[in-house]
Amino acid sequence: MILIARALATGSPTLVFDEPTSALDLGNQARTLQLLNALRLRRDKAILFTTHDPNHALAAADDVLMMMPGGWEIHGPVAEMVDPNKLSELYGVAMSWVGVSGPTGETRRAIVPAFSGIEAVA
Repeated sequence: MILIARALATGSPTLVFDEPTSALDLGNQARTLQLLNALRLRRDKAILFTTHDPNHALAAADDVLMMMPGGWEIHGPVAEMVDPNKLSELYGVAMSWVGVSGPTGETRRAIVPAFSGIEAVA
C-alpha cells in the first residue's frame, strides 16, 4: 500500500506495477486489488499491472494482454480474454469457471486451474 501511495504521490498520469500482489497474503491481495479497482474506476490515470493470476484481472482490469507460448500475444477486453481455453493454452493446464459468493452475497465467477480443489467424493 505504501508503494502505491508513493506512486500516486508523484502525480503521474500513468501507474505501472509489477505484480503488486506478489508475496501478499490473501487479505492484503484483496485490499490491493480493491484499491487498484477503485483507481481504475476513477478513470483519471492509466494503470498497467502484471499478474500471473487471471482472477486479479477480473478484479481490477479493463483489458488484458497475454504473452502466449511461442512469443506471440493476444489482447482484448477482460471478459473476452479471461477464458478457460485461452488460459489453458497460456498456462498448459486445464482451467474452469467456478461460482463464488461475493462480499455482498452476489454470485461471482472465478477461474481456477484443474489442479486446485479436492476431488468430489461419491
